[in-house]
Amino acid sequence: MKASKASLAMKVADKAAAKAAPKKLLAKRPAAAASTDPKWGFENGRQQVMCRTGLPGEGQCHAIKFAVVGGRKAAAALGDKWLAAEKKNETLNSSRGSTRAARL
Repeated sequence: MKASKASLAMKVADKAAAKAAPKKLLAKRPAAAASTDPKWGFENGRQQVMCRTGLPGEGQCHAIKFAVVGGRKAAAALGDKWLAAEKKNETLNSSRGSTRAARL
């Protein structure tokens, strides 16, 4: 069954209207946006746990090598210990009036 000339003309008009309609802009978080929360994670390829403060700049992360501390579980335990200390430090700084956001 062939489409009529009128229906083809309407399809062409609809496509033209769709192209002319303004596109909505979405506000997206940049792919490399920094998180401001301290965290740690495994880097299996490098055999280490990487601890990050969430602040920009040099000296804001450090690595705990599996071989140095005696394995993956020991490195994870040290990562948890570091995270607890970092969060405690964050709490102390916020109670003194200095916040992490002010340090950014």
